[in-house]
Amino acid sequence: MKKLLLFTSFLLFLSQTAFSQFQNGLWIGKEANTWCLPYIGITFTSGEPVVTMDGIQLFGATEGLTAISDVDGELLFYAGGKTVWNKNNVVMLNGSGLLSGAISSTQSGVVVKKPGSDNIYYLFNIDEGASFSPGLLYSEIDMTLDNGLGAITENKNIVLDEDAKVEKITAVYHADGEQVWVITHRAISDTYVAYLVSANGVSTTPVISNIGTFYEGFPYPDAVFYGPEGIGHLKASPDGSKLAAALFNGPNKGVDVFDFNNETGEITNHMHVGDFTLMPYGVEFSPNSKYLYVCNSLGFAVANEVYQFDVTSTTNDDLIASKEVISTVSLDSVIGNSAMQLGPDGKIYIINSFQNSLNVINCPNNQGSACMFQYDQVPLSFAGGLGLPSFIQSYFESGIIANQTCPDDAVTFTLLRIPEVDSVTWDFGDSDSGNDNTSTDIDGVHLFSAPGTYTVTAVVTSNGAIQTATVKILIEAPEDGFTAPADITVCSDTTAAEFDLTQQGEQALNGLNPDEYTITYYTSQEDAQLQENEITTPNAYTTIGQTIYMGVLNNENSCYAILSFELIVSSFPQVSELPEITLCDDSIEDGYTIFDLTENENMLTEGQENIVVAYFISQEDAEEESNAIVNPTEYENISNPQTIYVRVSNSSCSAVTTYNILVYENPPVEREFDVTGCSPFNLPEVILPEGITIQGYYEAETDAELIQNAITTPNAYVVEADEQTIYVRGEAANGCAIIFYLNIFNGDCFIPRGISPNGDDKNDEFDLSGFDVDSLSIFNRYGQEVYYMNNYTNEWYGQNKNGSELPTGTYYYAIKMNGGDTKTGWVYINRQEN
Repeated sequence: MKKLLLFTSFLLFLSQTAFSQFQNGLWIGKEANTWCLPYIGITFTSGEPVVTMDGIQLFGATEGLTAISDVDGELLFYAGGKTVWNKNNVVMLNGSGLLSGAISSTQSGVVVKKPGSDNIYYLFNIDEGASFSPGLLYSEIDMTLDNGLGAITENKNIVLDEDAKVEKITAVYHADGEQVWVITHRAISDTYVAYLVSANGVSTTPVISNIGTFYEGFPYPDAVFYGPEGIGHLKASPDGSKLAAALFNGPNKGVDVFDFNNETGEITNHMHVGDFTLMPYGVEFSPNSKYLYVCNSLGFAVANEVYQFDVTSTTNDDLIASKEVISTVSLDSVIGNSAMQLGPDGKIYIINSFQNSLNVINCPNNQGSACMFQYDQVPLSFAGGLGLPSFIQSYFESGIIANQTCPDDAVTFTLLRIPEVDSVTWDFGDSDSGNDNTSTDIDGVHLFSAPGTYTVTAVVTSNGAIQTATVKILIEAPEDGFTAPADITVCSDTTAAEFDLTQQGEQALNGLNPDEYTITYYTSQEDAQLQENEITTPNAYTTIGQTIYMGVLNNENSCYAILSFELIVSSFPQVSELPEITLCDDSIEDGYTIFDLTENENMLTEGQENIVVAYFISQEDAEEESNAIVNPTEYENISNPQTIYVRVSNSSCSAVTTYNILVYENPPVEREFDVTGCSPFNLPEVILPEGITIQGYYEAETDAELIQNAITTPNAYVVEADEQTIYVRGEAANGCAIIFYLNIFNGDCFIPRGISPNGDDKNDEFDLSGFDVDSLSIFNRYGQEVYYMNNYTNEWYGQNKNGSELPTGTYYYAIKMNGGDTKTGWVYINRQEN
């Protein structure tokens, strides 16, 4: 929020009531423009402090005070003495009964607006440094309540840090320009705590820094007072880089100075300035955060001095050596200096309650006497205490503000919170602009030669002293003042398409209020410049593709910018109807298996360029291009069958097609068979289930699965062991492979020596069923063939070729096996009955 794009600075000013009021890193709001003291108001609306008697309350609030105004400087509420008053000087609804914020606390509180809110404020209170103090508390104020006068909500007296029983509190913005640090110190410790206030509220976990002087405590009747170190102001520098704490009394009386990291909240690099003859009470930084001012008082306000220190000093000795006495008062004087507070005009004001006035450091950015300290510069009708209101210190940083009315206009540079300016020499950091790169006008005006980042420097003379201020600015091309609309692409099956140009307006304004701008569209840059021949139907404009020029007119200041974008008509990618992918079930046989969804992808990409294919499980996902299947080459189906949605995209357009994946069920057939016989075996004789086509016989199941190393002689397969499993690969009608298991057992295989065909079912036949016989020949003792049979198993029971019984006796056989082997021998026919 601190960064200003100069070519559209006029846009920023239109929204100055936004949450954060930084411009060029400087606060431009007027939240600190109204000060409330006991019965006295001070307003800086005119640029100078004007004292008013508007019924301000706070009587008796001798020290700690706080107040807050709106962005325009109108008072919202103020607080002191454990009470909050609204702008009508009436106790705010629920505004009494605060448990912290005593009238005698050096600093009793500070108000912080909740980041990101228009109406919520937090009042942080600290009490006087004693054991009965409740510590650091906060209460929430909602300005929408009580008809806009505000009220404390139920979030009241929230204890944030019960150990922060000191009279010191300050606040400064976080480095992001949105959040705020609230900083205080814990009693009887060396502990600083920094609490961050964000859009989420008040953090209850502080950033803790154990550093600097240890704050002591001492007993007192009925209480323990937590040391004189706890008295005196704590201030952050306006730029958020330093902290200073006045240690009113005690063994370490003086001032502690630290580095503060406004990004992390850490406090480091302790330096201490002692040797105060009196008692340091009020402290304040210069607007440029270079100098620290300290009131050295006797009895709070009487007979005191004001010192200046250069806090850019890198060592403690250098800091001490930088001391300048800018004000001194004799011991018998009743002129005094107490609380110190930067004003919105860049001057430091010091309450002088004994003279009912404000002393002023007119040029606090200047060194030594050039800071122009003056007594009694702002007369007060009544000064009832030693305090001035506390504010967020970031409100008071000095520097350079850059303003530009319209894009392409010159930029005007003005000084902020640098009073009493005698002369200024400007260097705009734009060497390409030649002699125009410098100026001696009080307000610098410069037209930059080109877009870019520039460092602008002002050498300022005020009250005879010289100081330097710089600001870094960004000058961008005029059309970049808004967000350049993206090109519009419409997908079409024809050469022309209809476009809605009005959708570009919201994008171009980038969150700005559309009611404050008029947007028109043109087909040429010349028409846009002349604001002629605008497109009359921008919500339904048909074209084959062209450049459109958008005119953006600011209705308030008539600034006009031209942006451009392209209308592009693009063709849909061509998609083909994809075939179904089928797979057979795996060994688990549950209807799920792994698919390669991309196996037909070439049908989609062939003949087209820059095609991207993605796979989805739903039409909605495919259309929205979300939840794509991560690994489509190894995808397990989630239903059977399942539809796969394929998104096919070219550089601009996309189309969706579908196909099914299906897992075939393996046939529910018997897989295992037992075969008993004699080797060699004729494996194809084993009858498998119907509809199965045999693809091969294998000795290993892996070979059957991979279709390798098939048995070459399945018709005469020799089994040498007693048993062996043969794996038969078959294919069902749906193309799915099935592995069958043939468990082969070698039987009791021998050729009978005789038969006794007498009908008793014992050795009635010449049984060769276990031998895979091709043919059998039987011969008598004369060598005559008396019997012959092809494909023989056990058909011969002692008959001849005509079927007549052969007589008892010895016969000879010749057996031809299917494998080609031949066996011969004798067999005896015994016809004797048992």
